[in-house]
Amino acid sequence: MRQTLLFVMAFMLVACSAAAADYKAVSTGVRYTHLGDYSVERLNRILTTEVAAFSSFKVQYPQAANAVSLYKVQYATVIPELGNKPTLASGLVAVPQTAQKKLPVVSYQHGTVFTRTAVPSRPEESDETRIITAQMAGNGYVVIAADYIGKGDSDEPDSYMVREATIQACMDMLFAARGAGRYGY
Repeated sequence: MRQTLLFVMAFMLVACSAAAADYKAVSTGVRYTHLGDYSVERLNRILTTEVAAFSSFKVQYPQAANAVSLYKVQYATVIPELGNKPTLASGLVAVPQTAQKKLPVVSYQHGTVFTRTAVPSRPEESDETRIITAQMAGNGYVVIAADYIGKGDSDEPDSYMVREATIQACMDMLFAARGAGRYGY
């Protein structure tokens, strides 16, 4: 299971890097807001008690090794399907609290949500985001996650199943997170 997860993460990073060459960075004026921190104890509660409430499927995760700092990111992007209409999007950057200078990065794309607020930049409203953050960021990966256009801080209509807009929001989230320059990637 762990080997499969690592393979999927490695594939996501390679695919994301390859796709980045096809998209121009739109993000300027990126704003970060510190949402707070999750302690190791909180992360381990997420991986045990909260994951059990999320799904009846029995699963065990390795315990978190370090605390995590959570940042909401607001960044500029465009909607390709609307002639590259400029818009604002939001997302999450979860950074492990570790002495390491360079950290691996996971670009996480959340599943279907039915409200504007059950998204990564509002982790307390998203069980899925808390589980990914606890498992990945709690074990040394920087996690970046776009809310998508029409979710989070976006004023646009929902872009559910709108391929290019979703790709663009994810790519610009990657560029916005990289622009912070302090995470070593």
